[in-house]
Amino acid sequence: MVDSLLLISAIAMLVSWKLNPLDHPWVMAKIAALLVYIGLGMFAFRFGKSKNQKVMAWLAALLTVIYIVQTAITKNPWVI
Repeated sequence: MVDSLLLISAIAMLVSWKLNPLDHPWVMAKIAALLVYIGLGMFAFRFGKSKNQKVMAWLAALLTVIYIVQTAITKNPWVI
């Protein structure tokens, strides 16, 4: 539910500000990373078979959140 709200908010922001994500690569990177984050969360909570898989998905999701925040701050999709 929360992840869907994040994605809808991102799309609504683009529409209200009349931004084309293809013109702003950092926005496109954030949206792509958000989709990766959602997928990792689904894997961690639903599809992960072992505890190790779930922990690895959780850690990858945390790294994805850090990437999203750093991309938002720097407006650079290549921040690593």
